[in-house]
Amino acid sequence: MICPKCKSARLGVMDSVDDNDANETYRKRKCLECGNIFFTVEFEAEVMSFIDNWNKYHRSTNKT
Repeated sequence: MICPKCKSARLGVMDSVDDNDANETYRKRKCLECGNIFFTVEFEAEVMSFIDNWNKYHRSTNKT
């Protein structure tokens, strides 16, 4: 994971919340280089379904 602002990989987790009903984890992160604060969501996904959707919607794989 890298900072979306300065691209540093030096990050810290400031807070974390688990949503057990949705199998998701929300994290508040802070870049240790520039101080940028951003949020991430982690979730479980079926591998093949995720790969199919990634290939369908990800810009670098679309052949338009």
